[in-house]
Amino acid sequence: AETALLEAYRIRILRRSPAVANSYYTLGLLRLAQGRAPEACHLLDRALEGVTDSGLALPLWRVHFERGRARRAAGRIAEAQEDYGRALELLGRLRLEVLPAESFWNASSLEQHRVYREYIRNSVELSRSERHGRRLAEALRAQAESQAAGLRALLSAPDEWRERLPQQYWSLLAELRAMEMDWGQPDSAARSARIEELQYRLTEMELESGLEADRIRAETGFGAGFVRWLQRRLGPEAALIVFHLDEPESYRWSVTRSKVDFRTLAGAGEILRAAEGFRKAVENGSPQCPRLGERLYQLLFGSLPQDVLDKRKWVLNVEGGLYLAPLSALVTGYVDGKPVYLVERRSLELTPTALMLLEGRGAGGDGGFVALADPVYNRADPRWRGRGPEMLLAEALPWLGRIVAADAPRRELARLAASEREAENCARAWDPGGGRTVILRGREATAANLRAALAAQPGVVHLAAHFVPSAAAPGQMLMALSLGPAGKLELLGPVEISRWRYKLGTVVLSGCSSASGPVLPAEGLMGMTRAWLAAGAQSVVASLWPVKDGSGEFFSAFYRRLARDWANGQSGAAEALRQAQLEMIRSDSWRSRPEYWAAYLLAGREGAE
Repeated sequence: AETALLEAYRIRILRRSPAVANSYYTLGLLRLAQGRAPEACHLLDRALEGVTDSGLALPLWRVHFERGRARRAAGRIAEAQEDYGRALELLGRLRLEVLPAESFWNASSLEQHRVYREYIRNSVELSRSERHGRRLAEALRAQAESQAAGLRALLSAPDEWRERLPQQYWSLLAELRAMEMDWGQPDSAARSARIEELQYRLTEMELESGLEADRIRAETGFGAGFVRWLQRRLGPEAALIVFHLDEPESYRWSVTRSKVDFRTLAGAGEILRAAEGFRKAVENGSPQCPRLGERLYQLLFGSLPQDVLDKRKWVLNVEGGLYLAPLSALVTGYVDGKPVYLVERRSLELTPTALMLLEGRGAGGDGGFVALADPVYNRADPRWRGRGPEMLLAEALPWLGRIVAADAPRRELARLAASEREAENCARAWDPGGGRTVILRGREATAANLRAALAAQPGVVHLAAHFVPSAAAPGQMLMALSLGPAGKLELLGPVEISRWRYKLGTVVLSGCSSASGPVLPAEGLMGMTRAWLAAGAQSVVASLWPVKDGSGEFFSAFYRRLARDWANGQSGAAEALRQAQLEMIRSDSWRSRPEYWAAYLLAGREGAE
């Protein structure tokens, strides 16, 4: 490879081709891979100088990023930080310009994650040499922003932003891009002022179009200002614990109103292996659960400061496969030889990004109860009154109808007969009078009817349905609604749900593995949980694996506590979930086993004031 790269460089030099910038770039990467960092820095300097004249698809952000890597390898840590920061700024702009293809948008998100990861590593290393907290605050802010970028990528397609931003935005953006990339122009006060003006006007337009993360960044700043805002928005009894999984070490920040603490943890591989082993043990009822739960607790929460241990509520920002671990069943210690579970000490809430706390709590619905239960899932169900194509053929041409019926692919599911009783029991637990209860059952369980019911802004939405894998997006889950008249299942996915906008309280996903979804880097909470948060829910309760609860005993306990808190002017779904889990633990029955109650998790924004 080196011979070919050098020959390409020689030819471009001889021909005075502007594409020599590409040769400087590729040779710089080669020298970096060879461990010759100083040479790589020099070559990437030259690439950056000539990139605007190359005429090739060599993104400016990528050159800054690779030069940052080279500078870091050469021990020039502070200069590397400047390059990483510039790469993030340019890549953030690029994400609004890319083609409106979902794969391109998601690829851009992964590229941005890679830059954030290097930025965070570099910030931590700088903090060790500079010996003050500014760099750690910047790293925490970068972690939150990385996850917010992932949230935006999942929930807002790029063509949607194109529609929301005015045409003038793109003209100003083109002017800014031209000025930023015109290295031939000398710096001047007028040029700098124009660039600053363009950046300000673009930011204004983005804010008007609803880019919430940009508004927060403008108001809080990037480092210490962000942390102070975060501390002010945390509830007095809440602690935020943020994890960044990496190799060879991971990072953990813990934040309360009065203190911020930072610690290094074991590498991502060790933590995720422990989390996966613990999840399997709990789900399968293994006697190894306490031992594995204690080990994972120490890996994640060992050496926490006392002010965090004193808080009654932990808001956890986790990523990757750690989200799939039943954290409520972690073992904090033993009393009289029996394990003490984490949920016995405090309530737990997952948050997709710390920026969600900065947005604060929204309105949580008006107290009504909406449930969807016992949809019609197969054509053998007497409640189905449709006429599929094979039935029409059978009536017209009996012999052809039999052939088509035999070959026709069917996606039918088993009936959830007990789910109607579950919904009714839950509704009574929430609203004994039933005056504000809507239950969509059987053929009523359609997306149109659900949206009509949600328009009343209910305080609780209980969805007792099957959740099935998507054929188009492996790993993603779809909510199965009733069969249509043609005998086809209506499927409701996260993308569609995330476009909805309602004021909702708590959404409960009472289905098999309803919290499962694709786990992408730095984008912990996904799937249905994130979609409902985007749709306006204050909190979402979901299950990590199928749970046998035919009568809805667990959720009835949950709603009784939630209704009591609601009547007292509170909306603590996390504490209500904790109390329901404690009731199961103390029941001295099969429900007291972790494989039953630890399957449930809660994600939301309740940790904010």
